[in-house]
Amino acid sequence: MKIEYFFLAMCSVSLVSAPVFADQTQELRSTFAIQYIGKSLPDAAGKSSSYQVPLGFTETEAMDFGVDLRSVSNSLNTDHSSNKGLFRGAQEVALFENASPSVVLVLTESGSGSGSLISSDGLIITNWHVVGDSKSVNIVFRPADTSEEVFAEKTYLATVERVDQVRDLALVRLAEPDGSRAILQLAARPPSVGEDVVAIGHPNGYNWTLTKGIVTGLRANHNWRYDKGLQHLADVIQTQTPINPGNSGGPLFNEKMEIVGVNSFGAQGQLTNFAVTAEMVKDFLMESDSRYATKVVDSSSLAGDSAYCKKWEPMGEAWDADDGLSFYTSMDTNCDGVSEGVLQLSTGDSGINRFFVDSNLDGNIDVTLIDTNADYKWDFSMYDVDGDGSTDIVGVHNKKGQIGNFMSHKKFVYNLAN
Repeated sequence: MKIEYFFLAMCSVSLVSAPVFADQTQELRSTFAIQYIGKSLPDAAGKSSSYQVPLGFTETEAMDFGVDLRSVSNSLNTDHSSNKGLFRGAQEVALFENASPSVVLVLTESGSGSGSLISSDGLIITNWHVVGDSKSVNIVFRPADTSEEVFAEKTYLATVERVDQVRDLALVRLAEPDGSRAILQLAARPPSVGEDVVAIGHPNGYNWTLTKGIVTGLRANHNWRYDKGLQHLADVIQTQTPINPGNSGGPLFNEKMEIVGVNSFGAQGQLTNFAVTAEMVKDFLMESDSRYATKVVDSSSLAGDSAYCKKWEPMGEAWDADDGLSFYTSMDTNCDGVSEGVLQLSTGDSGINRFFVDSNLDGNIDVTLIDTNADYKWDFSMYDVDGDGSTDIVGVHNKKGQIGNFMSHKKFVYNLAN
């Protein structure tokens, strides 16, 4: 009966909030689900020995003390510094005239964005969310008169070479590159807080627009999400430079006309925008394969839309864990006949239930959903966003089983200890 109830409860939307935690044991601080991230999904062929429940995780040992993690805000601190203004009108005019011919308009079937020509053989850097699933895109270069509409301009076919969903970057290559075109350079060093920066792009359809601002912060391992349901993680530059839809994928310049970042996303309701750093772009250019991001996983994302899908269905035979306190089973969570992950279910009245997911199908666990006290309600989820085998982001689930708050793993551990 308990197993039947579990399968129903995990698909239900009437989940309750997470219990509170404290820094009770070293295991709680350092191995809370982390040892599962980055490993292969357990199966019945002897892999279960790698998935023993760690000590110190019972309800009485770890969950009787109180820090309410839901009260922790995930806001960013903005660093403002005095700015003497490195740019003046003549410098900005020169930068636009010299750089804008190499800032391109990227056209896809679903929209448009910006990009930067960075090599004589036709390589263009932009955002992954600009190209999406496209195999090819069209490229438009700046017309001689930027006040004219670009509809009459020639478009150039470009193929999508590879993408990095984690950093939200994409590399496209012109089918017929023109080696005589000027190329843009990536900066050798990151900008400083307070430094002037300039963006060129196509905000809201206003093509080849220049905007100026200052760097207000540098954020390492910053995580963000779009409405596509993926987790993104990269070092980013926080700036007051006005950025709008259409600027995505375009360059953020320093005073030397070097690209310090790729404009990517903004915070709603305030003049705070973010660019993926040039250092991240360099790392991406050194890689040979595409990389895919971790999906956001919670009760609603796992549940099926079918009226007949009322509970999780086990697939195949369950098998015991080596510790004798839990067992594993593959689960179909949305009635599509495919396993979405492996469930570890505690056999006692108090324990930890986990659901392991390989969301990007790379062969390793990148999401672990956790029911901390075997009450059959998801409380937390752990995400390995960059595929390095460690937890980057923690999701705190709300009463509906959806993620109410994200925080970095470092912040999560800090709040457990304080």
